[in-house]
Parts: sequence; C-alpha cells; structure tokens
Amino acid sequence: MKPDTARSIAVISLAACVGCASLPTTGVRATGEPLGFDFETSQHGYITSEKVGEVKYQTASGQSAGSASIYRDKQVTYQKLEWTPKQGKTAISDEDFFRIAGLPDNADTVHSKVMHGFIASRVGLAIAVIGLGLLGAGMWRHDQRMSGGGLLLTAVGGITVGIGGPALNPKNHVFPLSEAESAANAYNQTLKEK
Repeated sequence: MKPDTARSIAVISLAACVGCASLPTTGVRATGEPLGFDFETSQHGYITSEKVGEVKYQTASGQSAGSASIYRDKQVTYQKLEWTPKQGKTAISDEDFFRIAGLPDNADTVHSKVMHGFIASRVGLAIAVIGLGLLGAGMWRHDQRMSGGGLLLTAVGGITVGIGGPALNPKNHVFPLSEAESAANAYNQTLKEK
C-alpha cells in the first residue's frame, strides 16, 4: 500500500473517531413541573433506483435473445419527527425523564444503552489511536506488515466508534414516543391530583 493512501485512510478514520459524542448530562430532580416534549421535524432524503421499463431483444429470425431492465434514479424525501423530553420548559435526558415519571426500569434501560455506547466509542477510539501509532511506526520503518496492521486497527477502531456513537445521540431514543407520552400523561395526572 502506498504511504499516501495509508496516510489518507488513517486521517479520515481519526477524524471520524474524534467526532465522538459525550455522555448526556443527567441527575435532574423532579421540580413539580409537568413533563412534556419539544417537537421538531427534519427533512431527509436518499436516492434509489426504480425500474421504469424493459427492452426485449430478438434475433433476426424473431426468437427471443434476452431482455434488459431500464432503471432511473429517483429521489425520495421524507420528514422525521424528532422529540426532546422536558420538565417544565427545561430539556432533560431520557433517563431523567423516565426516572421523574416513576419508571426506574425504563430509566435504567436507557442508562445501560447509553453506557454501552459510551464504552464502545471509547474502546474504539483507543484502538484507532493504537492503530495510528502502528501505522506511523510502520511507515517510518518502511515495514508494510506493521503499517497494514496499524491501518486495520485504525479501521476497526473507527467502526467500533461508529457502532457505539448512535447510543450517545439524544435524538436516538430507546423507547418510542408513544411510551414516553403515556409516562408523561400518567405523571402529569398525579401532579393534578396533589
């Protein structure tokens, strides 16, 4: 592998690793304010291929010689509803939301998922850094095996960060909105009864 190619891949992998999210702030206590949500929509899209026709080929004598499908690119757009739990007007983490709502098992599940993501992203970051070290040492020593191993470790570290990272994004919820709304409604009802 050429040193410039290896360097480029390593830099891209490190850039992906450095963009790691951190743990959400937790520990918010119940204030007696109602639980609710902030909503926003975001526009997303992708391009897909769709079949628009088929051409049939025949020989000079009229026998079928095969066919070919015709495709075109189609852009698909959609909106995604994103929500953030809040207490009164203050945004809070999902973990705190469920703890305040009186659902400690749900809060523990959220905490567990976030911690697993955090650990995976940090282990991935460590693997990527070790890989970059081996890659650099291998290039300095002109040792292709060491460079290749370093590049492999950097890639594995980047992938591991990518696996753990989504759990740290507050927009990726463990429980669906319907379950959170039920919890908020039940909690808010107890506030009214006091």
